Amino acid sequence: EYIEEEVKLGEHVIVLGDMNDFDSTLVDINDDQPISNVLEILSTPFASFRFGGNPLLNVGTTVDIQDERFTSWYDRNDDCDFTKNELSAIDHMLIDHYLATNFLSVAKYVHNYLPTCTTAISDHYPILSTFAIPDNKEE
Repeated sequence: EYIEEEVKLGEHVIVLGDMNDFDSTLVDINDDQPISNVLEILSTPFASFRFGGNPLLNVGTTVDIQDERFTSWYDRNDDCDFTKNELSAIDHMLIDHYLATNFLSVAKYVHNYLPTCTTAISDHYPILSTFAIPDNKEE
């Protein structure tokens, strides 16, 4: 209710974090499919949170190259070796329709280290989005 009321007052919505699931609107590096409906609940206009009646956009869908669409490394076989099939996109940034159509200028996944058991800073990679929001100061 709080978010719905704030949206009615003109506030914008950014939902981000480790959702521990895949998004059906985002084809990640390994074509992973959702195992729950958490992202559908958060992003569709038919959910209890309407966000102005429009779905939320997963900014990862704006990244053109599929092989760059991953946010997590899970060493499934515990061999401490990085392989492509151990990558997935389970961290997401969802933004409202107004931000997506008016201000989103770039989104990318930051892959600044090769994960191994001894060198991984984290088993997740950040998502970076830049918004071109105009200065509303009167001159």
